Amino acid sequence: MRARFLPAAPVTCEACDADAFAILSTTTDPSTGATHVRLRCGACGLWQIRDLDAKTAARFREHLDATQRQIARVLAAMLRAAANDA
Repeated sequence: MRARFLPAAPVTCEACDADAFAILSTTTDPSTGATHVRLRCGACGLWQIRDLDAKTAARFREHLDATQRQIARVLAAMLRAAANDA
């Protein structure tokens, strides 16, 4: 399978620079559009709190969605390969 590269992540871990996160909670300030995000790094486990402006928050959501789609494609390919081997 050909690798698909994603654009640089708008948010990376403060400790290890990874871009894999589990999001605990998000709140958005309706007056400013800023998003307050509590997340945990999937690589090193560090809990972080980030305040993102509206543009960065939108890029963060887009990057997470693209990453999830990429993971789903790889898992589906693995399942197809396992089914063909059975």
